[in-house]
Amino acid sequence: LYFKSLGKNSDRDFSSLQISDYKNLKKLSIGVKVIKKTLIPYVYMEIINSDDCFRNLYLNSIDDINYKMDTIINDLEKHFGIKLVKNEVKIHEIEIARNIYLDVNFKEYSPILKTFSFLYSSWYKRHNFEGGKTNEYESFILENSYCKFKMYNKAEQMKVLYNIDGLGNILRMEYLLKEDKLQNSFKNSELNSFTDNNIKDWFLR
Repeated sequence: LYFKSLGKNSDRDFSSLQISDYKNLKKLSIGVKVIKKTLIPYVYMEIINSDDCFRNLYLNSIDDINYKMDTIINDLEKHFGIKLVKNEVKIHEIEIARNIYLDVNFKEYSPILKTFSFLYSSWYKRHNFEGGKTNEYESFILENSYCKFKMYNKAEQMKVLYNIDGLGNILRMEYLLKEDKLQNSFKNSELNSFTDNNIKDWFLR
């Protein structure tokens, strides 16, 4: 928990309060920014989308996110005196993911990822699990300013980053909708307007 102030004439944060790594809360920033000599208040929150054992291997539903949000809001008011209104919470970006459990070694699928990297060479980004060593074609990332699509060896990532082994062969697919794409697709970014069904319906169109 810390507070900072950069002065009235700064184009950056005028003042802010930040809470990090508190239970289900990865980061909460509350403050004001100076934009064209006007103080604009803001609240930004990141929720931890993982558990202590298997990290983010298993996927969360909207009900899971709502439960975490309720817990965080209650804890913030109880322990820090910070009151947030859930009905005003808006989602900045959302990730749709799926684990596909393979019957064969993941390397059998490497030629497919290699083909994708050639077809989309201008947008393709190599991904090495945050510095961990992995095969060049065990991951594929396609990204622009609106969205990000990833396919990668989830079991290898869990082994390299978290020392969790014995998961078999898992192909992880993730589709991240960034702020503009999210707003254009759903016309509403408020948390209360999202359900697992309307996200699924949009994705299957």
